[in-house]
Amino acid sequence: TYSLSSRGSDDVSSGPSLTTSTDSLRSRISDLAYPHEDDFVENVYGERIDTSIRNNNIMPSIAMEENFTDHVTHNNNSEIRSIRNISMSTPTINSEPSRSNSSRGGGTSNNYLNTRATDMEDSQHQHDLAMALQNTNFGLNNQQEQKQEKDEAPSFRLKAFVLLFIFAGIIIGVIVVVMEAAKKSSSSSDSSPTTAPSIVRQTVYQDMYNFLSSQSDMDNNLFNDPSSPQAQSLKWLVFSDGLELVPNKDTITDHHILQRHALMTTYYTIPILNRNNLNWGTTKLECEWGNNIDCREIQIDVDNIFQKVDSIIELRLSESGLSGTLVNEISLLSNLEHLDFSHNSIISPLPGYIFTLSRLENLKLSKNPLNSVIDERMGKLSNLRILNLGECKLFGELPETMIHSLTNLEELHLTGNSLEGELFPSVLSANKTIAVLEVFDNKFNDSSIPTEISHLKSLYTLNLAQNLFGGTIPSEIGNLINLEYLDLAENQFVGTIPSEIGNLINLDVLFLYDNKLSSTLPTNLGKLVNLTELVLKNNELTGSIPSEIGNLKALIIADMQTNFFSKNIPDYFQDLVNLETLFLEDNYLTGKIPDTFQNLVNLEHLSLQDNALTGQIPDTFQN
Repeated sequence: TYSLSSRGSDDVSSGPSLTTSTDSLRSRISDLAYPHEDDFVENVYGERIDTSIRNNNIMPSIAMEENFTDHVTHNNNSEIRSIRNISMSTPTINSEPSRSNSSRGGGTSNNYLNTRATDMEDSQHQHDLAMALQNTNFGLNNQQEQKQEKDEAPSFRLKAFVLLFIFAGIIIGVIVVVMEAAKKSSSSSDSSPTTAPSIVRQTVYQDMYNFLSSQSDMDNNLFNDPSSPQAQSLKWLVFSDGLELVPNKDTITDHHILQRHALMTTYYTIPILNRNNLNWGTTKLECEWGNNIDCREIQIDVDNIFQKVDSIIELRLSESGLSGTLVNEISLLSNLEHLDFSHNSIISPLPGYIFTLSRLENLKLSKNPLNSVIDERMGKLSNLRILNLGECKLFGELPETMIHSLTNLEELHLTGNSLEGELFPSVLSANKTIAVLEVFDNKFNDSSIPTEISHLKSLYTLNLAQNLFGGTIPSEIGNLINLEYLDLAENQFVGTIPSEIGNLINLDVLFLYDNKLSSTLPTNLGKLVNLTELVLKNNELTGSIPSEIGNLKALIIADMQTNFFSKNIPDYFQDLVNLETLFLEDNYLTGKIPDTFQNLVNLEHLSLQDNALTGQIPDTFQN
């Protein structure tokens, strides 16, 4: 360190040599300006500190340094100017300071002033060096900070990249989840219904419950049973239906809600395996749920304005596995015209809703074990055209009031039951538009077919087989000129076959077997040119087979076995070129087998046993 003596001191030789001190200081500053590696240590913050500066205390603290700089700069500059002024007014003296402590002459004074000025300049120079050292130190610190920033830059970029990668992964994950959810939602829309509760939709639950329970014929207690079809349908409407309909007294919206509820309630009564055949419960409109549903565009009144809406008019669930009693909700399909629940396991009693479907035209419940009487309320279906209750294990009598009320009835199918009593009083009291009357395999015991049957001009199918009908076949039956199918088999009819039967020129099938018909065959049978099946077996018919039979060129089946036909087999059978089956067994036929049978090239079944035929079997049979 370098220390100046007190101002005005006469002894300037007491301090170290200026030259020596300055050189030493410069050497030290050089060391400070270019510190050695060994002079650095790290502080607790990991910063490198120059120990040469710290140990020698050349640099003051920042606060002291600022005060020192301002003070020294101001005082030294003033003092140097003052000394220079004095020096300029004196003679030139030797610039080399005297090393004698006893010389105090005038030259000494000037020398002192020069020395003093030099000291002051040296002091200023020392200050400048200190400032340079400070700037050097700051530069080193800045270089260290820049190096640290450069060292930290890759780390920062790496962290930024990692964060960006994580953020991108989160975004991609969200997109994948959303897409998968959308895919699952779409897939649940083409298959069977699912439940996906939503907080928003839960608020609709009470409104939907109130709306559905307000409908007539609804049992509200069923909504409280989670396993009931009604509760499952309600849950589906609120939480799973992709349309998210809300009852709001909008006639069109409410119309769709009622239709979807009716279908889904029925859906949940069907066994799970059978549901796979249906395409119900999707986000499509209910009219697009499958080929077992048909709709028609109708107009409904919405605030005194007629608007069009698709309404279900036909529902076909034949062989779908339905069992037990039917649900009332079908009555919500108020525009239903065709309802087919045939070939299931439905039992009675039939729900009252069926009798409220005033637009119903076609009701098929055949092959269900109803095991009951026919409900008289069926007569409320005044628009009914087709009623099929075949093979339903029905018993009792046919309600006359029911048939009488069905004034538009065209087809009545009651086959395969145990119905009894008289048939025709009820049928004939109905409208004369009936076209199909099928009651075979029952216990109807009319003593005869009334002559009023001729009033049924539209009749084209009459099947009375396997009953207890008696009496003769009325000639008035020949007035049913539209008749195509006539089956009176397996009854107790007696007498002759009326010749008027030849008027039924549209007849395709004539079954009169298993009765007690007698006498000969009417020749008018030859007029039935469209006849394909003629079965007269197991009667008491006599005489020869009329030659007019040869006119029945459309005939495929001719069965006359077990009668009393006699005489020869007529040659005209050769004209029946379409014949596939010919049964003449168990009669009294005589003579030879005609060689003309060789023309029956389509014949597959021929029975001539139990007759009185003679001669040889024709060689032509080999053809």
